Amino acid sequence: MIAFAVPAMAQETWKVGSAAQPGSALLTIVEENIANWNKVPGVKVERQFVASEQELAQQVLRGRLQMASISFAGISPAGFPEAALVNVPFLWASEAERNYVLDGTVWNYMTRMFEAKGLIAVGIGEVGWNGVVCKTACMGPEALKGLKARVAPTPASRMFWSAMGANGVQMPLSELFPALQQGLVVAADLPFPYYVTTPARESAPFYYDLRHLHHPSLVVANKAAWDKLTPAQQQGIKAGMLPIAQQRKMVADEIADKVKDFRAKGGTYVELTAAQREPYRKLVESRQMELVNGMGGKSAELFDLMQAARREFQQRRPGG
Repeated sequence: MIAFAVPAMAQETWKVGSAAQPGSALLTIVEENIANWNKVPGVKVERQFVASEQELAQQVLRGRLQMASISFAGISPAGFPEAALVNVPFLWASEAERNYVLDGTVWNYMTRMFEAKGLIAVGIGEVGWNGVVCKTACMGPEALKGLKARVAPTPASRMFWSAMGANGVQMPLSELFPALQQGLVVAADLPFPYYVTTPARESAPFYYDLRHLHHPSLVVANKAAWDKLTPAQQQGIKAGMLPIAQQRKMVADEIADKVKDFRAKGGTYVELTAAQREPYRKLVESRQMELVNGMGGKSAELFDLMQAARREFQQRRPGG
């Protein structure tokens, strides 16, 4: 019997950082990925909670963490402004269009960009659509005007809340929940699967499913750590990621269940119709190109490719 030696460095326990909270499909996805990775010979991975995605991005870039499960919005301030293009409010005509552009054009482009800056893109993931969260009822753009709203440290978030006429207060995610409890801010926007696992579900119990901004995620690995793995281990880790279609279904299924529970416990969850979303869209659409042009890096180049992919998708559709 032949014994295959595993390089000593590959026996090191890897840490994958994530801001996902217990009780969410987002954490279940991370844990199922880890379970698959730990089936790869010579690979051991453990999860480490990191509340701030900005901190998470820095830790994986510096090699303090070997991997990170992080949103595109979370990684964009760490030298990847192009990643924020997928968060442009009211960008997508449909989920099918979004998936076509994101899983192909965007993923291929960003994979090359990450590697050039010291990260390996392991696989794409899902967080979900953002909705508007408020301490009191706040239906419609008029209700948001002048409100103290948490602005994420991303161009898309700044643009959205500015378009709403809100009094924006920029802060990292880790500071949002005490800020809501203390009344330092009274509104924010978050993906529902994440929102219901945080104190915000009680301090800001009004959720409006606006779906103005979509959050994809990804798993990245520190390139120096990755290069110490064997090719078989690298392939095993990439193959161990849950398929993106499965992740999207897990998030969607969870939302349906969690909405019932949220309402049963006194929360207000409002599903907006297309007509109800339109006033928000009108305020935002005129600012989209200004947002894209101000993102920096190679954002304009990637956005042109994304627009070409959107046209390609429309042409592939029956009657397109």
